[in-house]
Amino acid sequence: VAEDGGFDLASYPAIRAYLQRIADEQEQLRVTRDYTQSVIHSMNEMLLVVSLEGRITSVNAAACEILGYEEAEIVGRRLRDLLVTPDGRDALLANMSSRPTRNVELTLQTKHGEQIPVLFSGSPLAAGRQRAEGAVCVALDIRERKRTEAAGRRRVIGGGGRGGPER
Repeated sequence: VAEDGGFDLASYPAIRAYLQRIADEQEQLRVTRDYTQSVIHSMNEMLLVVSLEGRITSVNAAACEILGYEEAEIVGRRLRDLLVTPDGRDALLANMSSRPTRNVELTLQTKHGEQIPVLFSGSPLAAGRQRAEGAVCVALDIRERKRTEAAGRRRVIGGGGRGGPER
């Protein structure tokens, strides 16, 4: 019994142990959350989480850097507004929350109007429930690959396909 006549719950060993276990579990959840956020923000690929309505709810640092947006500017935007590629865009976005989409070549537009070719993949997101809540999307910037392919085509066309002059 406490000095004021009430009960001092902290004096009960079982309650103290229970409260300590809750505190330990909360700390472990914090560590896990921080680790997961660190992994996501360390990715070189763009990561975008999209709601069922097609709005961006979360992005990683690579998405912000490559697309030229601050996180607060891009969260809430419609993913379709970033897509330049019109062919099948609506069908792709409509189906992303129900079935995986893998390595579709699309073009994204940056804040400043630059068009970036990407390999785009998306998977349904079901966070703690059975039904989909949106989609997790990864976009790989393939500008360098496109430049390399174009340079290779120029060499083949310019060099007769033999890689150099004959002897």
